[in-house]
Amino acid sequence: VDGKKSIFLLSTGLDTNISKHTYGEALKKAETSDTMIYAVSMGQLARLYFESRLSGLDQITFLQADNVMRSLAEATGGAAFFPRFVGEYPSIYQAVAANLQNEYSLGFVPKVRKLDGKFHKLRVEVPPLDVKNNGKPIKVKVRHKKGYYAPKS
Repeated sequence: VDGKKSIFLLSTGLDTNISKHTYGEALKKAETSDTMIYAVSMGQLARLYFESRLSGLDQITFLQADNVMRSLAEATGGAAFFPRFVGEYPSIYQAVAANLQNEYSLGFVPKVRKLDGKFHKLRVEVPPLDVKNNGKPIKVKVRHKKGYYAPKS
């Protein structure tokens, strides 16, 4: 599919053990894709419901699920949301829609081109805008991929 692509992932993030791919494979695919992932966890609702009955191991399982959702989103320049109440969903949808309306493409050429097939981290910085909001510079939130895989020679 040409153009900008996004995935709106609505999930608990829990591993059901029926996946054909590992978490590592999914993360690498996300890192190499040109697709932003917006992950919305449904695990918080389940956690609230079962909270008094969860063992320590179950709580760790939910924390790992949150980490899966967060890392997939961050790796692609998307965002992860962890609503605790159903009433939070409309504002999440609005936030994702606003993000999708305000996207820009940025390209670069590394000073030293390494054809090593390895992951290389990226850092994107934007100084505060000069436009004043009540006398203060406006700060911009930048979402971007955390890096790229260089081609292998």
